[in-house]
Amino acid sequence: MKILGIESSCDETSASLLEIEKNRLRIKSNVVLSQAGEHKKYGGVVPEVAARGHAQAIVPAIAQALGSDRPDVIAVTSAPGLITSLQVGLQAAKTLSYAWKIPLVGVNHLEGHLFSWLLNGSSLKLGKELFPAIGLIVSGGHTELLLVRRIGKYSLLGRT
Repeated sequence: MKILGIESSCDETSASLLEIEKNRLRIKSNVVLSQAGEHKKYGGVVPEVAARGHAQAIVPAIAQALGSDRPDVIAVTSAPGLITSLQVGLQAAKTLSYAWKIPLVGVNHLEGHLFSWLLNGSSLKLGKELFPAIGLIVSGGHTELLLVRRIGKYSLLGRT
């Protein structure tokens, strides 16, 4: 299975192609187009400027990530983030999902951070032996310590 991942929650436009084969996850491509230089002159991220940057970068990022491949499913950041930035990625993902008649999966980007360790090629067999676990998310304005009972079932232990 090939998964096109699209991320546009703040000031970087990202598209990746992941492949699952024999229960292993492999990153085939990862394209990140940053707007850091553009926002530096403002002293921080300007939401409307970020959204315009995503609108310019989304098609090139996806095209570069896919190359000649075609995904079987699209995963896209759906929350949390800057709403205008998220909308660019969501609309691109919805359009491709509809045109290619493939499934679309919305992803909470904080949950993505929580399980990013899977991108090291680990086995995707997430059995009971892994849970419960303690999870730490440190990302931008989000710092959370969580009790992970299983995927999708969390208890907040603390946050900043």
